[in-house]
Amino acid sequence: FIIYLYNYFRNRRIKATNKRLELTVIERTEEIICQKEEIEAQRNMANEQRDKIAEQKEQLERFNEALEEKVQQRTLELNRAKDKAEESDRLKSAFLSNMSHEIRTPLNAIIGFSDILLIDEIDSNEKQQYLELIKNNGRTLLNLLNDIIDISMIESGQLNICLEHINLHS
Repeated sequence: FIIYLYNYFRNRRIKATNKRLELTVIERTEEIICQKEEIEAQRNMANEQRDKIAEQKEQLERFNEALEEKVQQRTLELNRAKDKAEESDRLKSAFLSNMSHEIRTPLNAIIGFSDILLIDEIDSNEKQQYLELIKNNGRTLLNLLNDIIDISMIESGQLNICLEHINLHS
Protein backbone atom coordinates (compact mmCIF):
# COMPACT_ATOMS: atom_id res chain seq x y z
CA PHE A 1 0.00 0.00 0.00
CA ILE A 2 2.80 2.38 0.77
CA ILE A 3 4.29 1.80 -2.61
CA TYR A 4 0.94 2.38 -4.12
CA LEU A 5 0.59 5.69 -2.25
CA TYR A 6 4.13 6.60 -3.08
CA ASN A 7 3.52 5.95 -6.78
CA TYR A 8 0.20 7.72 -6.65
CA PHE A 9 1.69 10.92 -5.17
CA ARG A 10 4.70 10.63 -7.37
CA ASN A 11 2.50 10.38 -10.47
CA ARG A 12 0.48 13.37 -9.27
CA ARG A 13 3.66 15.37 -8.78
CA ILE A 14 4.92 14.34 -12.17
CA LYS A 15 1.57 15.26 -13.77
CA ALA A 16 1.56 18.63 -11.98
CA THR A 17 5.16 19.21 -13.03
CA ASN A 18 4.27 18.19 -16.61
CA LYS A 19 1.29 20.55 -16.50
CA ARG A 20 3.51 23.39 -15.29
CA LEU A 21 6.11 22.52 -17.91
CA GLU A 22 3.46 22.40 -20.63
CA LEU A 23 2.17 25.82 -19.53
CA THR A 24 5.72 27.16 -19.44
CA VAL A 25 6.38 25.70 -22.91
CA ILE A 26 3.14 27.26 -24.22
CA GLU A 27 4.04 30.65 -22.65
CA ARG A 28 7.57 30.48 -23.99
CA THR A 29 6.33 29.40 -27.40
CA GLU A 30 3.90 32.35 -27.47
CA GLU A 31 6.70 34.70 -26.38
CA ILE A 32 8.99 33.31 -29.08
CA ILE A 33 6.23 33.64 -31.68
CA CYS A 34 5.64 37.27 -30.58
CA GLN A 35 9.36 37.96 -30.68
CA LYS A 36 9.60 36.29 -34.07
CA GLU A 37 6.74 38.47 -35.36
CA GLU A 38 8.42 41.59 -33.94
CA ILE A 39 11.71 40.60 -35.53
CA GLU A 40 9.94 39.96 -38.85
CA ALA A 41 8.20 43.34 -38.61
CA GLN A 42 11.53 45.03 -37.83
CA ARG A 43 13.16 43.14 -40.71
CA ASN A 44 10.38 44.31 -43.06
CA MET A 45 10.77 47.87 -41.80
CA ALA A 46 14.55 47.64 -42.27
CA ASN A 47 14.03 46.30 -45.81
CA GLU A 48 11.64 49.15 -46.59
CA GLN A 49 14.14 51.67 -45.22
CA ARG A 50 16.95 50.02 -47.21
CA ASP A 51 14.84 50.22 -50.37
CA LYS A 52 13.99 53.85 -49.62
CA ILE A 53 17.67 54.64 -49.02
CA ALA A 54 18.61 52.90 -52.28
CA GLU A 55 15.98 54.92 -54.14
CA GLN A 56 17.18 58.15 -52.54
CA LYS A 57 20.77 57.21 -53.40
CA GLU A 58 19.81 56.69 -57.05
CA GLN A 59 17.94 59.98 -57.05
CA LEU A 60 20.92 61.72 -55.47
CA GLU A 61 23.24 60.22 -58.09
CA ARG A 62 20.94 61.49 -60.88
CA PHE A 63 20.88 64.94 -59.31
CA ASN A 64 24.65 64.83 -58.93
CA GLU A 65 25.11 63.86 -62.59
CA ALA A 66 22.76 66.64 -63.70
CA LEU A 67 24.61 69.11 -61.50
CA GLU A 68 27.99 68.01 -62.85
CA GLU A 69 26.66 68.41 -66.39
CA LYS A 70 25.43 71.93 -65.57
CA VAL A 71 28.80 72.79 -64.00
CA GLN A 72 30.62 71.56 -67.11
CA GLN A 73 28.25 73.51 -69.35
CA ARG A 74 28.64 76.69 -67.27
CA THR A 75 32.40 76.23 -67.21
CA LEU A 76 32.42 75.97 -71.01
CA GLU A 77 30.26 79.09 -71.28
CA LEU A 78 32.50 80.96 -68.85
CA ASN A 79 35.63 79.90 -70.73
CA ARG A 80 34.08 81.08 -74.00
CA ALA A 81 33.07 84.38 -72.40
CA LYS A 82 36.57 84.73 -70.93
CA ASP A 83 38.17 84.06 -74.31
CA LYS A 84 35.80 86.54 -75.94
CA ALA A 85 36.58 89.15 -73.28
CA GLU A 86 40.32 88.61 -73.71
CA GLU A 87 39.96 88.96 -77.49
CA SER A 88 37.89 92.08 -76.99
CA ASP A 89 40.56 93.44 -74.66
CA ARG A 90 43.27 92.75 -77.26
CA LEU A 91 41.20 94.41 -79.99
CA LYS A 92 40.56 97.46 -77.81
CA SER A 93 44.25 97.72 -77.00
CA ALA A 94 45.11 97.54 -80.71
CA PHE A 95 42.39 100.08 -81.46
CA LEU A 96 43.69 102.47 -78.80
CA SER A 97 47.23 102.06 -80.09
CA ASN A 98 46.10 102.89 -83.64
CA MET A 99 43.99 105.81 -82.45
CA SER A 100 46.89 107.15 -80.43
CA HIS A 101 49.03 107.12 -83.56
CA GLU A 102 46.24 108.64 -85.68
CA ILE A 103 45.68 111.45 -83.17
CA ARG A 104 49.38 112.23 -82.69
CA THR A 105 50.08 112.62 -86.41
CA PRO A 106 47.80 115.63 -87.08
CA LEU A 107 48.57 117.06 -83.63
CA ASN A 108 52.32 116.97 -84.34
CA ALA A 109 51.68 118.73 -87.64
CA ILE A 110 49.56 121.40 -85.94
CA ILE A 111 52.12 121.98 -83.17
CA GLY A 112 55.10 121.86 -85.55
CA PHE A 113 53.67 124.30 -88.08
CA SER A 114 52.41 126.57 -85.29
CA ASP A 115 55.97 126.73 -83.96
CA ILE A 116 57.24 127.58 -87.46
CA LEU A 117 54.64 130.35 -87.78
CA LEU A 118 55.95 131.95 -84.61
CA ILE A 119 59.21 132.63 -86.42
CA ASP A 120 59.08 136.11 -87.99
CA GLU A 121 61.32 135.32 -90.95
CA ILE A 122 58.68 133.40 -92.95
CA ASP A 123 57.12 135.05 -96.01
CA SER A 124 53.35 135.28 -96.37
CA ASN A 125 53.04 132.50 -99.01
CA GLU A 126 54.75 130.03 -96.70
CA LYS A 127 52.64 131.25 -93.78
CA GLN A 128 49.53 130.70 -95.86
CA GLN A 129 50.64 127.15 -96.73
CA TYR A 130 51.40 126.40 -93.09
CA LEU A 131 48.06 127.81 -91.96
CA GLU A 132 46.31 125.59 -94.54
CA LEU A 133 48.24 122.58 -93.22
CA ILE A 134 47.26 123.46 -89.64
CA LYS A 135 43.63 123.90 -90.68
CA ASN A 136 43.56 120.58 -92.63
CA ASN A 137 45.23 118.67 -89.80
CA GLY A 138 42.79 120.27 -87.31
CA ARG A 139 39.87 119.06 -89.44
CA THR A 140 41.46 115.61 -89.75
CA LEU A 141 41.85 115.49 -85.97
CA LEU A 142 38.25 116.67 -85.47
CA ASN A 143 36.93 114.02 -87.91
CA LEU A 144 38.97 111.35 -86.15
CA LEU A 145 37.59 112.36 -82.74
CA ASN A 146 34.04 112.38 -84.16
CA ASP A 147 34.61 108.88 -85.55
CA ILE A 148 35.85 107.68 -82.15
CA ILE A 149 32.76 109.15 -80.47
CA ASP A 150 30.51 107.50 -83.10
CA ILE A 151 32.15 104.12 -82.50
CA SER A 152 31.71 104.56 -78.77
CA MET A 153 28.02 105.44 -79.23
CA ILE A 154 27.49 102.44 -81.52
CA GLU A 155 29.04 100.08 -78.94
CA SER A 156 26.91 101.52 -76.12
CA GLY A 157 23.73 101.29 -78.21
CA GLN A 158 23.14 105.06 -78.26
CA LEU A 159 23.50 105.29 -82.04
CA ASN A 160 21.37 103.23 -84.39
CA ILE A 161 22.78 102.05 -87.67
CA CYS A 162 20.48 101.83 -90.69
CA LEU A 163 21.51 99.19 -93.18
CA GLU A 164 20.74 100.02 -96.82
CA HIS A 165 22.10 99.26 -100.27
CA ILE A 166 24.36 101.87 -101.86
CA ASN A 167 26.26 102.17 -105.09
CA LEU A 168 29.93 102.32 -104.18
CA HIS A 169 30.91 103.72 -107.58
CA SER A 170 28.74 106.77 -107.23
